[in-house]
Amino acid sequence: MSISIYGLDVIQRRLQAIGGVLTDTKPILTEIGEATVESTKLRFKSSGPSPDGVPWKPLSASTIRNRRKGKGTGSAMPLLDTGRLRNSITKRVESNSVFIGTNVEYAAVHQFGASAYHPPQSRMVRLRVVKGRTRFAKDSHKKARTVWGTNSKGWTVNIPARPFLGFSQDDQAEIIGIIQRRISEAGAA
Repeated sequence: MSISIYGLDVIQRRLQAIGGVLTDTKPILTEIGEATVESTKLRFKSSGPSPDGVPWKPLSASTIRNRRKGKGTGSAMPLLDTGRLRNSITKRVESNSVFIGTNVEYAAVHQFGASAYHPPQSRMVRLRVVKGRTRFAKDSHKKARTVWGTNSKGWTVNIPARPFLGFSQDDQAEIIGIIQRRISEAGAA
């Protein structure tokens, strides 16, 4: 009696292909990075939610008003005025890692939130009295007096956190799907 096994070479090639997928992770990481960048950019388009599902806080009325005066579109959508932050989201693939991020300097403020206190603004002013009324004076007026003037009260600007970087449950499922598909394709080769 003899037993012959045919097809071992096919199984061996499939195992080597799967091993190659697991050894050279750059193609998988590149695909994962591209999918994550796309998902992150979609968060901007739909005004959130953050990766953990928490909706982004809407913009304040004063922020919308100020946007309409500036260089941007005047959009009422959070994190989407000029599109600079959204368009800066990139991936970088290294040996066994993929990095998703941005080089925009204000990104951390939006990701984590921030508060900034603006102190009262003071300056020296020259005043003179004309017919019993106080007026601003030029440097050339000799009977003027110099005083410190404050033109505002201090105020605090609060920017709420609107996380845009991270992996949502959908992102995690897509990443698992990419890995499973790549291994399956390698095993079928």
